[in-house]
Amino acid sequence: AMLTDADVENLCKALKVNTKFHGALYLSDNLLTDQSGLSIADLLQKNREIRALSLSNNSQITYKTAEFISECLKSHAKTYPILHLEFAGCNLGELGIRQLCELLEQNDSIKLIDFGKIDDQGLKLLGEYATKFVAIETIRFEESEKSKWSKDSMNCFIQGLKNSDVILNVKVELIDNASWKLDTKTPEKIQNEK
Repeated sequence: AMLTDADVENLCKALKVNTKFHGALYLSDNLLTDQSGLSIADLLQKNREIRALSLSNNSQITYKTAEFISECLKSHAKTYPILHLEFAGCNLGELGIRQLCELLEQNDSIKLIDFGKIDDQGLKLLGEYATKFVAIETIRFEESEKSKWSKDSMNCFIQGLKNSDVILNVKVELIDNASWKLDTKTPEKIQNEK
């Protein structure tokens, strides 16, 4: 059975008072909306022992969830030990990508992030922010069906990778289901992982 927003709200209430829980919160592949994002952000304010959060493949999650979670984690940027944030399959839009990028400028514990589906503007934004990230080592994202990437945005992203001091791994899913891995040492060399 899939979890709903009401289920996540109840789970978050329980985890707020649980002093022994520390670990990952995997909520992928459910029927969650931004209401769950709000519940999770409230939980993150109270329980600082969550090490990973996955909201992947919840198609109704939008930029609002990225905003709720980013604002919470930005307010505790130096003290929150979360290592992984995953939004694979989600379409956070340019606003959500911007919120997460601003978080990665401040938070030095997040090592892996999956931005979900990225459109052309989102890819360009990632390129512009890539040199500002303080600790992220692995980023993953996929091309949005709504907006194929332009050569200009791809070049902006690759330039950002070249100038980044922290990004070590990049995994990109293209619309045609091809999988690519970028070598951050020489980003011009893209390896097809089919």
